[in-house]
Amino acid sequence: VQSVYPASVVKYMTILLAREYHSADWTSGTVPITAAAVTQPYAGITVSFAGLQANDVITWEGLAYCAALPSGGDACLAIARVIGTEIYVAAGSTGNTGVARFVERMNSRAAELSMTNATFFDSFGGSKTFDPEVVRNAMSARDLTKVCAKVYDDATARTIFGTTSHDVIITGPNARTMSLTNVVAFLNGPFVNPSGVKDSSIVMAKTGTWVLVSP
Repeated sequence: VQSVYPASVVKYMTILLAREYHSADWTSGTVPITAAAVTQPYAGITVSFAGLQANDVITWEGLAYCAALPSGGDACLAIARVIGTEIYVAAGSTGNTGVARFVERMNSRAAELSMTNATFFDSFGGSKTFDPEVVRNAMSARDLTKVCAKVYDDATARTIFGTTSHDVIITGPNARTMSLTNVVAFLNGPFVNPSGVKDSSIVMAKTGTWVLVSP
């Protein structure tokens, strides 16, 4: 079985965990955005961001839309920081905390889903390495179908990944409405793809890309 670099489809696992840990306060619970979440995390790789800013306040639902539609790494970092800290506290404040603890949970959740060839290194899928001996994010096609099937079972998550556009309300010192557009051409056709590719039978989708800034 071949495992390949999955790029932003890693976000399926991130949003799955967000739903599993925060479905009860999905629209009422809020997350403060820190400066770390809106800073490009790796030199040489540009991670796609939704446009969140430090000190923004956003709901879990809003974070999920930011992660899924414009493929926001900033939203995924915020999700990872908060849930990773919650896991750390629940475990008696031992071991890793924050983003590192969340990534540990991504890997253990993958094992629970029998994703036997999956390895997660971050919550957003931007940790591309050009050394074939260094494995960071990796999934096989079978692993991807397993996490997709689990996400698809959740009606809320399925709706998010199938939404073409959505407005997210941001509160805090720079209160505003963010208008998000799904970057998946099969869902949005002419809006994001000049060739007009669109398939109305697709109900949920996620792309994965990365941009090399310098070797």
